[in-house]
Amino acid sequence: MGGLISTYLAAKYPEKVHALVLVSPFYDFTNPFSVIYQFSWGKDFANIVMGKIRKSTEEEKRNPASAFWYRDQYLAAVQNLSDLREFILGTDPFSKISSPTLLFYYYKNEKIKMCPLPSHLC
Repeated sequence: MGGLISTYLAAKYPEKVHALVLVSPFYDFTNPFSVIYQFSWGKDFANIVMGKIRKSTEEEKRNPASAFWYRDQYLAAVQNLSDLREFILGTDPFSKISSPTLLFYYYKNEKIKMCPLPSHLC
């Protein structure tokens, strides 16, 4: 979420941002089901279908890194993130950024590319 907000601030206040470094910034959800949150009834529908908390999978729990942070996700927070994303990307921030920008994205492999930006930005 920090990269999303940084992108917004760099676009809104270009005279105050001298450079921008973004490491795997959030611009879109990787789960196609998340589009449901764009509708007013999306959160209620997701609560009915998926429950209020997305529990970690057994594979995620076995990951040693899981010892350092909470892996379960309260789905109500996804609605707020979706609203923030919609607001910021609705201002077309990418065309307004004038400062030098270094963007890092990790590709798991050539078939799974998780960059939710237009191809000319990734």
